[in-house]
Amino acid sequence: MEVPTAVPTTEPTEPAKEGPANPTKVSTVPTTVPMESTTEPMEHRTVPTAPTPVSTVPTEQPTPIEYIRSPRAETYLTQDGTREWIPYCVEDKKPREGMVFKTLEKAIEFYKEYAVICGFDVRSATVYKNSKGIIQKYYLCSREGILESEGNYDEKGKRRRKRNSKRVGCKARIIWNLINEDGEYKVTKFFEPHNHCLASPTSMPYLRSSRKMTMVHKNFVNNNTRMNIGPTKSFRLFKENVGSYDNVGATMKDFMNFHRDLKEHIKGDDAKMLIENFIRKRDVFNGFYFDYALDEHDHVSHLFWADATSRKNYSLFGEMISFDCTYDSNTYSMVLAPFTGVDHHKSCITFGVGLLSKEDAQSFEWLFRTFLNAMGNCEPRYLITDQDPAMKVAINEVFVNTRHRLCLWHIMKKVPEKVGPELKQDEDFLKLLNECVWDMEQESEEFEATWNSLMVQYNLVENGWFQHMFSIREHWIPFYFRDLR
Repeated sequence: MEVPTAVPTTEPTEPAKEGPANPTKVSTVPTTVPMESTTEPMEHRTVPTAPTPVSTVPTEQPTPIEYIRSPRAETYLTQDGTREWIPYCVEDKKPREGMVFKTLEKAIEFYKEYAVICGFDVRSATVYKNSKGIIQKYYLCSREGILESEGNYDEKGKRRRKRNSKRVGCKARIIWNLINEDGEYKVTKFFEPHNHCLASPTSMPYLRSSRKMTMVHKNFVNNNTRMNIGPTKSFRLFKENVGSYDNVGATMKDFMNFHRDLKEHIKGDDAKMLIENFIRKRDVFNGFYFDYALDEHDHVSHLFWADATSRKNYSLFGEMISFDCTYDSNTYSMVLAPFTGVDHHKSCITFGVGLLSKEDAQSFEWLFRTFLNAMGNCEPRYLITDQDPAMKVAINEVFVNTRHRLCLWHIMKKVPEKVGPELKQDEDFLKLLNECVWDMEQESEEFEATWNSLMVQYNLVENGWFQHMFSIREHWIPFYFRDLR
């Protein structure tokens, strides 16, 4: 059977018997129609009479033109020259004037389902009420109206954030009216045409009405949050589980919004939830230890915890520990202070972790005493820290038999800013300094001679920082720790 590839677009000399309301030109079907190689005839359908355009009201209704129905929305030109898109939808899913629904909720759900099928979003609009409740309800296309510009600055002089508007003055809408005391609603107005393109089949899953954070999504984000996995990575992991982004049923922004709402929901109770979680762990695992302290506002200011594995590792490899508090948490501005060491495989292991709101001597003293209580009051032989004066005061107060040493990495990291812009780029100087510091086989006299020669050679004799570091050399030069091996 020969299939027409286009519909004439010339104006008829006489009014057609059937057709859309007030068409002056019709270009409803693509110029080519894809066909499958089959002997069955292609289905023809008749276009229902479209709603009357807002511009004019005809005296006679023209007869619709018979054409091949396309799965995409049909486009018409009204008498005033504007284009209109009529969504394609099966008849039992399309609203009609006169339809009656038992409840307003069912009516709204029916229209939302129709919008998802056709490829557009809807939003709630005008509602009229009286003593009986809602007597009239409007639902519109989300692109109805025109968003007026409010200017670049608000009334306080603050610059407004630029927002892109998708509103184009679409007239598609539906109106329900209450018809009896049983709560039934009837469709009194249904305007079907849109003045904008509708979503394509590939973009329909990303419409707001098609996106929904189900309990599956929410549980997935919540469980990942407990494992410190953010919403972006959660979205990508969920995509891998369902096969593609089209099957997710939500967007990355939806995942991020739910993650934000989840954090807002637990705001103010997060510390309480953490303490309750630690209490449950202690009840289940006898080796789990934790302690905390509150400030004057009943906020958690000090917190320490160590599990059974960490405490056992300390009993085996706790002769030398490193205490580093250079990490800050992002949300609460608390200092993360882990106690770490090295096992017989030369791998780093954690003995315990602390959180502090302040880096003062009192906070460090509380943390060190709590750490010793967790480890059975067994002091380490060596404790390596950075050059924090408050930390040094706390160590002298708590540890009696522990030898305090300074972290060489922190010290050598400060060298470039202490020598000036010229020497910090001198590779020979940095190489000689590293050889002087890291030589484990030298004796005290050899180190002092090499150090003094280096200071004279590079004019650093009067440098106050190098003078101070030389005076405390026994606390950070590695060969002074040879007795530990």
